[in-house]
Amino acid sequence: MYELEDQWIEAFQALPNTKPLVDMLRNRSMPMPFGARDQLAEMISPGKPALEPFVFELKPNKDYDIGKMLEKLEVAYLYGAARADGEKSQQAADEVGHEYARLDGRTVYRWLQVVKEFGRRLRGN
Repeated sequence: MYELEDQWIEAFQALPNTKPLVDMLRNRSMPMPFGARDQLAEMISPGKPALEPFVFELKPNKDYDIGKMLEKLEVAYLYGAARADGEKSQQAADEVGHEYARLDGRTVYRWLQVVKEFGRRLRGN
């Protein structure tokens, strides 16, 4: 029991390096002790007087562009449809890229990887 709490304490002590804390929060098999939950809540919305040296500030994510992601999803769908029609991989990527958005085949492949990672993250695994 104390070992688990020690792991959470170490993750909080690593701040401002957020990686250890984020890794633990994303680990679905890692239970979160009440003290860690309270500490995280205090960092998100600090009371008076403040108990934590760090606070989290929400700000817009400059990398979030839903329009661009929808475009990538459409290209991935068209590529999958072309492959289902029997086209070879390179030919399908080149044709979809050229017809859809003047992309080369390599860009279509990169976009497919982005879409796969997007799906993996949505599923939470």
